[in-house]
Amino acid sequence: MKKYLLFLILVLLFRSIEAQNQTLQETVYLAIDMYNNGDRNALTIDIIEKNCKSTDIEKETSLNANFAIGQYYFEKQEYIKSITFFTQASILANELYGTRHSDYTYSLNSIALNHSKLGEYQKSLDIYLEAAEIEKETLGETSQEYLVTLRSIAYNYSDLGKYEKALKINSKVAEIYKETIGENNQDYLWVLSNMAYNYSDLGNYQNALEINIKVADARKEMLGDSNSVYITSLILIASNYSNLGNYKKALEYNLNIAEIQKKTLSVNHPKYLTRLNNIASCYQELGNSAKSLEINLQVAKIRKEILGENHPDYLASLSNIAFNYRGLGNYQKSLEIDIQVTEILKATLGENHPYYFYSLSYLATDYYQLHDYQKALEINLRVSEIRKEVLGEKHPDYLISISNLVSNYSDLGDYQKALEINQKVLEIRKEVLGEKHPDYLISLSNLASGYSSLDD
Repeated sequence: MKKYLLFLILVLLFRSIEAQNQTLQETVYLAIDMYNNGDRNALTIDIIEKNCKSTDIEKETSLNANFAIGQYYFEKQEYIKSITFFTQASILANELYGTRHSDYTYSLNSIALNHSKLGEYQKSLDIYLEAAEIEKETLGETSQEYLVTLRSIAYNYSDLGKYEKALKINSKVAEIYKETIGENNQDYLWVLSNMAYNYSDLGNYQNALEINIKVADARKEMLGDSNSVYITSLILIASNYSNLGNYKKALEYNLNIAEIQKKTLSVNHPKYLTRLNNIASCYQELGNSAKSLEINLQVAKIRKEILGENHPDYLASLSNIAFNYRGLGNYQKSLEIDIQVTEILKATLGENHPYYFYSLSYLATDYYQLHDYQKALEINLRVSEIRKEVLGEKHPDYLISISNLVSNYSDLGDYQKALEINQKVLEIRKEVLGEKHPDYLISLSNLASGYSSLDD
């Protein structure tokens, strides 16, 4: 196949213009076919990319070329480049078939997915909504294409912190799947799992737990108890127990999962190391900071050797170790580690990356514990400003940031400022999460404490 492709390229050099155009068409077509069949060598990619906008090939071939290169850059995680090619594909699909054709909606969905990967959730959502409207009209509400797009829309609403909307959509999809393909189907179980995530985000951990147990039981029966998808369900159950404060039960699940992963993967596998982190977290919550620190040091050592000092997973391990030192009351040691992590994240990922936000928040906590309330306030103000700009005022992470400011202002004796912020957080959480969400109830309690402090 490769030899034939080279032959066609050589032929291009010696044929007439008309014949050359025909050979170019055949060459690009063959390269696309090779690419779609898994032969993604440098020559194939180069031919497709260089000629995907050529006017000397048929529009349909150009469309497929843009699809191929768009997917190629998506897989390379070069999402901006991928968007460029899928946008060109959408233009060609519209010119060839109109906006009601599946190639056009495929282009839209691909563009939307890239925006989502870039963290541009609102832009992604708007495009998915356009695609969904077309698919609903042309294919119907029970079509697989429409339902998959709805699931993507739900993901975007979750990423935007609009958990009620995400839950509503996932519930609708689950009902359609239940009626059309039945309950013993992986698509149905995935949507149930997504609903559990939504309930968890809304603070309804009990509902999330019940759904995840149902999904786990079905997956165990269908796939077996060593299947990775079944293990994912167990992981979610462990997380639900942690959120409910049942750390003993969460530890039991995490230890069980770790044993399975140790046998099926390896002691150096990222998933096994992540499980050890969760086990350490459970020990920390159960008051055994020393045991937690021992495990986190073990994980950090392995990650440093395998991934290097600048890898996000190694830095996450360092953050966990700092958390352990805080639990042991060694705030100076915790501060030293968090400063190291923050500086590396700033240099490698930039100041607008979520990991950098979190590292700054931990740094503020260290200063707070060392009674340097002014320094803690300065850092938390910086975090809240960045999160407001990047995520918006109604995002849960932004609300957490300004909630931290309440403690800072209170400790500095500015109870009026603390009260004003608390009132703002309460109103937004009531609007976004509802009056029954644990975070809203915490804000309500904080507001009462704020008024009490003013009275004193």
